Amino acid sequence: MQRASKWLWLHFKQHRLGNLELIAFCIGYALMAFELVASRILAPAIGSSTYVWTSVIGVIIGALALGYAFGGFIADKRVKHTDIALLLLSGSMAMALCLVSAPGFLSILTEISQDARLRGLLASLGLFAPASFILGAVSPYLVRLHTQGITQTGRSVASLSALNALGGIAGTFSVGFFFFGYIGSQQTLAFICLLVLLASWAVVPKMQTRMRLAVSAATVLLIATVFLPIGTSQAVSIDSATSHYEVITTTDRQGHPVRYLVIGNQGVQSGVRLDAPRDLALPYAQQMASFVRAAPQKQRILVLGGGAFSLPGYLAQTYPSSSVDVVEIDPTLVDIAHKYFFLQDRPNLHIHREDARTFLNSNQQRYDIIIVDVFSELSVPFTLTTTEYAHALASKLQPNGTVLVNAIISPSDSCREFTGRILASYQSALPWQRVFAEHWGTPIKQNTVLVYGRQPLSWKMPALTEITDRVPSGAAPFSDNHAPVERLQFNCR
Repeated sequence: MQRASKWLWLHFKQHRLGNLELIAFCIGYALMAFELVASRILAPAIGSSTYVWTSVIGVIIGALALGYAFGGFIADKRVKHTDIALLLLSGSMAMALCLVSAPGFLSILTEISQDARLRGLLASLGLFAPASFILGAVSPYLVRLHTQGITQTGRSVASLSALNALGGIAGTFSVGFFFFGYIGSQQTLAFICLLVLLASWAVVPKMQTRMRLAVSAATVLLIATVFLPIGTSQAVSIDSATSHYEVITTTDRQGHPVRYLVIGNQGVQSGVRLDAPRDLALPYAQQMASFVRAAPQKQRILVLGGGAFSLPGYLAQTYPSSSVDVVEIDPTLVDIAHKYFFLQDRPNLHIHREDARTFLNSNQQRYDIIIVDVFSELSVPFTLTTTEYAHALASKLQPNGTVLVNAIISPSDSCREFTGRILASYQSALPWQRVFAEHWGTPIKQNTVLVYGRQPLSWKMPALTEITDRVPSGAAPFSDNHAPVERLQFNCR
């Protein structure tokens, strides 16, 4: 390893980095950053499931492969430096078009198909394949121009490949660790467009200047249109390192002014009434609160999944002598809750910024009530559906404690296996089960309260519609090794 590092250092020291090496670095940076941004662009419209990631990665790699073949072919035929500049300009323009057209294109796709796999594939082909193909064509062209003779082919490929890889590393970490959390996905894509645009001017800057200036100006203007204020909107878009959020202010069915938190395309996750911020706005949160109210023991409460912290904040305020721990993986949500949802710091409210499963594995505290609020209509972390997770959950429960799960499931036959296996996982560690839902006679996805314990609870349940005898039973539980949650939830209607 030391010899390889020393060789690499001496190689770069002896061969001063020129424009072609700089372009190789920029291409590596842009491609990896573009791949990360691609998933964030799709998330608000079609989700961020494994299906979406598979489509993005597969299409980009396929487009790059075709680009490599095309670039190698034209490089052997033409061998012109101006071709590199034109390819980079075209790649920047393709990314700018992706930035501008993404909202409308994705809106059309959501109307055409409800199949997440098809939508992810078509979206990736339409939005990300063109730019990936063009940038892929640059790499073999760089090698052809950089190679002075057959005896230097290996060194040329090695140096350009190394710089391309270093650029990819820089793009991955800068975008994933910083850009998403500070400037948002649209601004990140605009930055990548401008980076590729500037790289095009590193090649023969005095050739075809007018044409290149015209294309550069058109690209910049195209990017600028995305950020021009058009009309007024009551929605606030926020990007974090893990997700895309929208804060929407509107009125509910009773005419009350409300504010909702929407995560990606997964629907409303939390809400607050602006005229009564201490009250719970969403029915499911009111139901969960009614169970907590009925429970005789609630000195220590754990909530997995913070959202906008409406329910945890309500519990901490309503029961000042109780200790409320909240586990939320995204720290940005804490800031959103303070700014838009009236979250107040309280001595009995403790926020843990980490993954729920990691918290269960490391925390030694036992709780009287554990509330699980990690489900959405389109996805649930598979690590929070398995028997291993259920046993970790049970180990943090007092002997007479209660687990309350807000699950989004459906009574339809297509959802039967998903529902049955979710329930079986919880029952593997917590055999006492009660299930409540208000509209179980209607075959639609709905908020359903699952109640679990090691033994029957002595206290009286709230007056909700119980459907325990109507839910599937006897299914095989999920495990950490095999939990096809996305496939089953995708089929669940």
